[in-house]
Amino acid sequence: MTRSIQITTGLLAMSLLACGSDGTLPMEETGAGSPSFSAAPSRSMSGTCSSTYVISDPVFLPPPDDDIVVSFVATHEGTCQLAHLGRTTMRTTELVTFDDNGIHIQGAPVVLIAANGDELHASENDALSGFREDGTFSFTGTWTFTGGTGRFAGAGGSLEVAGTGNTITNSAYRSVLGWISY
Repeated sequence: MTRSIQITTGLLAMSLLACGSDGTLPMEETGAGSPSFSAAPSRSMSGTCSSTYVISDPVFLPPPDDDIVVSFVATHEGTCQLAHLGRTTMRTTELVTFDDNGIHIQGAPVVLIAANGDELHASENDALSGFREDGTFSFTGTWTFTGGTGRFAGAGGSLEVAGTGNTITNSAYRSVLGWISY
Protein backbone atom coordinates (compact mmCIF):
# COMPACT_ATOMS: atom_id res chain seq x y z
CA MET A 1 0.00 0.00 0.00
CA THR A 2 2.79 2.43 0.84
CA ARG A 3 4.49 1.79 -2.53
CA SER A 4 1.30 2.59 -4.56
CA ILE A 5 0.77 5.82 -2.59
CA GLN A 6 4.36 6.87 -3.33
CA ILE A 7 3.94 6.17 -7.07
CA THR A 8 0.60 8.01 -7.18
CA THR A 9 2.05 10.97 -5.25
CA GLY A 10 5.05 11.08 -7.62
CA LEU A 11 2.82 11.08 -10.71
CA LEU A 12 0.65 13.83 -9.22
CA ALA A 13 3.71 15.97 -8.46
CA MET A 14 5.03 15.52 -12.01
CA SER A 15 1.62 16.48 -13.41
CA LEU A 16 1.48 19.64 -11.30
CA LEU A 17 5.00 20.64 -12.38
CA ALA A 18 3.94 20.29 -16.03
CA CYS A 19 0.93 22.57 -15.52
CA GLY A 20 1.04 26.33 -15.57
CA SER A 21 0.46 28.37 -12.43
CA ASP A 22 -3.27 28.42 -13.20
CA GLY A 23 -3.44 24.62 -13.46
CA THR A 24 -3.73 24.55 -17.26
CA LEU A 25 -1.55 22.43 -19.49
CA PRO A 26 1.21 24.32 -21.29
CA MET A 27 0.87 25.08 -24.99
CA GLU A 28 3.61 25.51 -27.56
CA GLU A 29 4.16 29.19 -28.28
CA THR A 30 4.35 30.43 -31.88
CA GLY A 31 5.17 33.88 -33.11
CA ALA A 32 4.13 36.74 -30.84
CA GLY A 33 3.04 34.60 -27.92
CA SER A 34 0.01 33.08 -29.64
CA PRO A 35 -0.72 29.48 -28.70
CA SER A 36 -0.38 26.71 -31.25
CA PHE A 37 -3.17 24.16 -31.43
CA SER A 38 -3.03 21.00 -33.48
CA ALA A 39 -4.62 21.38 -36.91
CA ALA A 40 -7.99 19.84 -37.59
CA PRO A 41 -7.67 16.42 -39.22
CA SER A 42 -8.01 16.22 -43.00
CA ARG A 43 -10.70 13.89 -44.25
CA SER A 44 -11.35 12.72 -47.78
CA MET A 45 -14.65 13.98 -49.14
CA SER A 46 -16.73 12.96 -52.13
CA GLY A 47 -20.29 13.07 -53.35
CA THR A 48 -22.74 14.42 -55.89
CA CYS A 49 -24.93 17.49 -56.25
CA SER A 50 -27.87 18.22 -58.51
CA SER A 51 -29.43 21.62 -58.97
CA THR A 52 -31.74 23.72 -61.04
CA TYR A 53 -30.84 27.27 -61.97
CA VAL A 54 -32.36 30.54 -63.06
CA ILE A 55 -30.57 32.87 -65.49
CA SER A 56 -30.70 36.63 -64.88
CA ASP A 57 -28.89 39.88 -65.66
CA PRO A 58 -27.56 39.09 -69.14
CA VAL A 59 -24.99 41.54 -70.50
CA PHE A 60 -24.50 41.86 -74.29
CA LEU A 61 -21.92 43.54 -76.49
CA PRO A 62 -22.91 46.97 -77.84
CA PRO A 63 -24.42 47.25 -81.36
CA PRO A 64 -23.91 45.99 -83.96
CA ASP A 65 -22.97 42.83 -81.94
CA ASP A 66 -25.79 43.20 -79.41
CA ASP A 67 -26.82 39.57 -79.90
CA ILE A 68 -23.55 38.32 -78.36
CA VAL A 69 -23.68 37.64 -74.63
CA VAL A 70 -20.75 38.77 -72.43
CA SER A 71 -22.01 37.48 -69.09
CA PHE A 72 -25.06 36.40 -67.09
CA VAL A 73 -25.89 35.36 -63.54
CA ALA A 74 -26.90 31.74 -62.82
CA THR A 75 -28.52 31.17 -59.42
CA HIS A 76 -28.49 27.49 -58.42
CA GLU A 77 -30.48 25.69 -55.73
CA GLY A 78 -30.30 21.97 -55.18
CA THR A 79 -29.29 19.05 -53.02
CA CYS A 80 -26.06 17.17 -52.47
CA GLN A 81 -25.15 13.87 -50.87
CA LEU A 82 -21.67 14.44 -49.41
CA ALA A 83 -19.35 12.54 -47.11
CA HIS A 84 -19.15 14.28 -43.66
CA LEU A 85 -22.30 16.32 -44.37
CA GLY A 86 -24.87 13.78 -45.56
CA ARG A 87 -27.81 15.19 -47.47
CA THR A 88 -27.31 18.93 -47.80
CA THR A 89 -28.90 21.91 -49.46
CA MET A 90 -26.70 23.73 -51.99
CA ARG A 91 -26.96 27.37 -53.06
CA THR A 92 -24.67 29.33 -55.34
CA THR A 93 -24.88 32.48 -57.42
CA GLU A 94 -22.44 32.42 -60.32
CA LEU A 95 -21.35 35.17 -62.66
CA VAL A 96 -20.77 33.29 -65.92
CA THR A 97 -18.34 35.26 -68.10
CA PHE A 98 -17.57 34.85 -71.81
CA ASP A 99 -14.21 36.31 -72.85
CA ASP A 100 -10.96 35.56 -74.70
CA ASN A 101 -10.16 32.92 -72.05
CA GLY A 102 -13.39 30.99 -72.71
CA ILE A 103 -16.46 30.58 -70.52
CA HIS A 104 -15.75 30.63 -66.81
CA ILE A 105 -16.90 31.27 -63.26
CA GLN A 106 -14.51 32.90 -60.80
CA GLY A 107 -14.99 33.30 -57.05
CA ALA A 108 -18.69 32.41 -56.91
CA PRO A 109 -19.89 31.84 -53.33
CA VAL A 110 -21.18 28.31 -52.60
CA VAL A 111 -23.15 27.54 -49.44
CA LEU A 112 -23.75 23.94 -48.37
CA ILE A 113 -26.27 23.58 -45.52
CA ALA A 114 -26.16 20.36 -43.48
CA ALA A 115 -29.31 18.82 -41.99
CA ASN A 116 -28.55 20.40 -38.58
CA GLY A 117 -28.25 23.89 -40.13
CA ASP A 118 -24.43 24.14 -40.05
CA GLU A 119 -23.15 25.89 -43.18
CA LEU A 120 -20.01 25.08 -45.14
CA HIS A 121 -18.85 27.96 -47.35
CA ALA A 122 -16.74 27.67 -50.49
CA SER A 123 -15.50 29.74 -53.40
CA GLU A 124 -16.13 28.28 -56.86
CA ASN A 125 -13.87 28.54 -59.93
CA ASP A 126 -15.00 26.64 -63.05
CA ALA A 127 -14.26 26.43 -66.77
CA LEU A 128 -17.26 25.62 -68.98
CA SER A 129 -17.32 23.96 -72.36
CA GLY A 130 -19.23 25.67 -75.12
CA PHE A 131 -22.99 25.25 -75.12
CA ARG A 132 -23.96 22.49 -77.58
CA GLU A 133 -26.91 22.64 -79.97
CA ASP A 134 -28.83 20.09 -77.86
CA GLY A 135 -28.56 22.46 -74.85
CA THR A 136 -25.94 20.46 -72.95
CA PHE A 137 -22.62 21.66 -71.59
CA SER A 138 -19.91 20.37 -69.27
CA PHE A 139 -17.64 22.00 -66.71
CA THR A 140 -14.69 21.31 -64.42
CA GLY A 141 -13.36 23.33 -61.55
CA THR A 142 -12.65 23.66 -57.86
CA TRP A 143 -14.56 24.55 -54.72
CA THR A 144 -12.21 25.93 -52.05
CA PHE A 145 -13.63 25.88 -48.52
CA THR A 146 -13.59 29.24 -46.74
CA GLY A 147 -15.10 28.36 -43.34
CA GLY A 148 -18.72 28.30 -42.33
CA THR A 149 -20.87 28.09 -39.22
CA GLY A 150 -21.15 25.58 -36.38
CA ARG A 151 -18.71 22.70 -36.77
CA PHE A 152 -17.50 24.19 -40.10
CA ALA A 153 -16.50 27.59 -38.63
CA GLY A 154 -12.80 27.07 -39.44
CA ALA A 155 -13.18 24.61 -42.31
CA GLY A 156 -10.52 24.33 -44.99
CA GLY A 157 -9.87 22.12 -47.98
CA SER A 158 -11.02 21.85 -51.56
CA LEU A 159 -13.01 19.72 -53.95
CA GLU A 160 -12.38 19.02 -57.61
CA VAL A 161 -15.70 19.40 -59.43
CA ALA A 162 -16.77 17.80 -62.72
CA GLY A 163 -20.26 18.19 -64.07
CA THR A 164 -22.78 18.53 -66.83
CA GLY A 165 -25.69 20.84 -67.40
CA ASN A 166 -28.65 21.40 -69.66
CA THR A 167 -29.89 24.81 -70.82
CA ILE A 168 -33.27 23.38 -71.85
CA THR A 169 -34.12 21.97 -68.41
CA ASN A 170 -31.98 24.53 -66.53
CA SER A 171 -30.38 21.75 -64.51
CA ALA A 172 -26.84 20.76 -63.54
CA TYR A 173 -25.21 17.69 -62.01
CA ARG A 174 -21.82 17.66 -60.23
CA SER A 175 -19.47 14.99 -58.89
CA VAL A 176 -16.98 16.19 -56.29
CA LEU A 177 -13.81 14.69 -54.82
CA GLY A 178 -11.25 16.17 -52.47
CA TRP A 179 -10.65 16.79 -48.78
CA ILE A 180 -11.94 18.83 -45.88
CA SER A 181 -10.60 19.74 -42.45
CA TYR A 182 -12.77 21.08 -39.62
